[in-house]
Amino acid sequence: MATLRVSGVGEVHYAVNETDRTGIVDLVIMVNGYVPTSGWRSPTLVPWIYAETPGDGILDLDFVAERPEGLLCPEIGNVSADIEFANIDISNFWGEDNPLRGVLVHAAGRNATLMFDASKPRKTVSAWPA
Repeated sequence: MATLRVSGVGEVHYAVNETDRTGIVDLVIMVNGYVPTSGWRSPTLVPWIYAETPGDGILDLDFVAERPEGLLCPEIGNVSADIEFANIDISNFWGEDNPLRGVLVHAAGRNATLMFDASKPRKTVSAWPA
């Protein structure tokens, strides 16, 4: 089966769980999205690999799933995936004094950007128009 970007991103959430070491956390990114038919499997978030540190401090993630084969029901379906970054220092993620500022989740259609807020350990952003 082919792995493709899902149709769109609905919501992006994050949670930061502190570890026993100062400044080191576990970061979990959770994403909900949609696909055009039934049968999509194994939704996953895949981080981009960079040749150089991105200047904006934002980590890009592809939201992908396995496309179904055969007869399909043409209905919008929901998919969700999460990814955990364990034992990271958000303030120095890209190098000393170069923080991870947020994530940009890429889909085939509607993308979503979630910027981190150090004062809020959990946050949600909706990609749906207000």
